[in-house]
Amino acid sequence: MIDCIIYRLLYYTLTKIEQADRIKLEDLLSTKLNPEIGTRLMRSLAQHWQQEGKELGVLEGLQVGEAKGIQIGEAKGKAEERVEIAKEMLSQGCNISLISSVTGLDEAFISSLE
Repeated sequence: MIDCIIYRLLYYTLTKIEQADRIKLEDLLSTKLNPEIGTRLMRSLAQHWQQEGKELGVLEGLQVGEAKGIQIGEAKGKAEERVEIAKEMLSQGCNISLISSVTGLDEAFISSLE
C-alpha cells in the first residue's frame, strides 16, 4: 500500500516539475528507491514524457501550418485584389503600362484580361 502511494506521488511529481528538476529527481530515485519500483516508475514516466513530447510536436505543427495557411491566404487575396484593380482600370480606359506600374502585374497578363 505504501509503495502504491509513493509511486503515485512520485509519478505526479515527475510529470509536473521542470526538466532540470526531473533529471535531479531521476538521479535521486535511481539511487535511493527500491530498484523494482524505480524501474516501473521510470518506464511509466518515459512513456508519459514521450506522449507529452508528441503532443507538443503536434501542437507546434498545427501552429506552423496555421501560420503558413494564413500567409498563403493573404498572398492569394492580395493577388486577386491586384487583378480586380487591373480589371477596373482597364474598364476605365487606363493604358496597360500604367496598370502594370500601379498593380505590379505583367503587361502580357493585363492584356489577357481585356
